[in-house]
Amino acid sequence: MQALNELTEEAGIDFDQFIESIKNQASIAEMAEQFQVSPDTIANLQEHFFRYGIGSVEGGD
Repeated sequence: MQALNELTEEAGIDFDQFIESIKNQASIAEMAEQFQVSPDTIANLQEHFFRYGIGSVEGGD
């Protein structure tokens, strides 16, 4: 499983700005507009954040 910073990078989203938007309780629609990605992308990234946190890397050798 990839860490959140890797997932945001793949989506073309600045990781620090993404975390700041969550902190400021921006809506999925607001974040999708801000980062110019689909609401589904934001929803998936938010779900990953709330479920696994920032640095969840499993199974890495």
